Amino acid sequence: MGQQRYATGARVVGVVVLALVAGVLGLGPASAAPRTASAPVSELVAQAQHAATKHVSTSSRHALRIAGEEDEQTFLGVSPGCAAGKGKAKPNAFVYAGSKVKLDWVLTGTGFRKTGTVKTKADRPVAIKLPSVRTGDYRVTLALHGKTDLVADVSFDVLPCLVVKATCRAVTFTNPGDNPTAYVEYGGHKKKQRFTLELAPGTSRTVRADYSTIDYDASSDDPDEASDALGHGTVKVKQGCKHGPAQPADNAVQTQGLAGCSTAGAPAWVNLAWAVQPSLTRRTYEVLDAAGLVAASGSFKGGRETELSLPAGSYTYRSHANGILEPFEDVTFDVFACVVVTPTCKALEVQNPNAASLGVLVLSAEDEESDVDGDGEITDLAGGATVTIPWTGSSAWVLALPDGVWEGEVEPAFLSIASPLTPVGEPLTVEVPQNC
Repeated sequence: MGQQRYATGARVVGVVVLALVAGVLGLGPASAAPRTASAPVSELVAQAQHAATKHVSTSSRHALRIAGEEDEQTFLGVSPGCAAGKGKAKPNAFVYAGSKVKLDWVLTGTGFRKTGTVKTKADRPVAIKLPSVRTGDYRVTLALHGKTDLVADVSFDVLPCLVVKATCRAVTFTNPGDNPTAYVEYGGHKKKQRFTLELAPGTSRTVRADYSTIDYDASSDDPDEASDALGHGTVKVKQGCKHGPAQPADNAVQTQGLAGCSTAGAPAWVNLAWAVQPSLTRRTYEVLDAAGLVAASGSFKGGRETELSLPAGSYTYRSHANGILEPFEDVTFDVFACVVVTPTCKALEVQNPNAASLGVLVLSAEDEESDVDGDGEITDLAGGATVTIPWTGSSAWVLALPDGVWEGEVEPAFLSIASPLTPVGEPLTVEVPQNC
């Protein structure tokens, strides 16, 4: 893997950091001081927000090439939407510029061409009124009015929406075969508990729904494209009907876990939070250590959380409900020993005391924008190894996570952090000597 910019793995990094921040904010014990995310993490979260939550508007932004304008202040955005059945989608598009200018737009597709104009406003987004279109590949271009040289263009796909069908206390989501992998977030209407689901192209999944109204939102797995909106809406679900108890395959409970790391052999905190369908009864969980012994156990409720204290090691988490022997969830996770971060002259020395390989993300912790080589890059760190990372900034934030997380191969519901956090839940801030 070597080194890579976090932006190239935005989906994974977004999942990791949002889960880190959300877990630290929402999973701590009620008696603990509130944990907040400071500016560097908040900025990283904002940049990767779509990929992490799968529940935000989709738009691809491209800098406008207008003489005298700064690229970061001018851009074209498109949110394509999706087409339900044989219907059409209404793409949303906007242009943002630092000054007033009149632009010509052209929307083209296979056998399709529409044109129009738009007048920008200084430092304000202005909507481009695109027509409704069917599924297919499209491109929208912008040029200065009356000119032929393009100042911006975006290509996007309008995809078929997910098919959603409600039955007795259940909802079935179907992802059309030509779509990419779909990520679905759903839950009771205006309820805080949210469930997530991943659907491969051409597959269906029926889930438990103990609410009379369900809200859902679906997107694809590519945060870098303006083609990932796969549908959202509200569906009515019959509740007064004959039904049996929820089964393990019904996605009726989802546990989010976040594990801190062990410093100097001391136990680490492990936070658990639950989303649960209301009909579940006899709700219990257990955490087994590598020897199969019960390290922790208890009951759980939807919308609640608890904090455990576990030594470094490998664990298996299982949830049970409705008196069914088969677990509703069966997830393995690790509690790591914290990496040891030592500042040296214009560098950071990071030692990994664990057997597992890690990816170390280093960010500038300075209040003002800084141009530091290596800012936002991920560095490989093998088990038991030490790496020296050059750093020309006065301070840095260090976040170490398993390689599998950065590569998208680890279950994102359970995240294990291998770098210590400060008492307010921020990644470790290290002062790096520069006058040496």
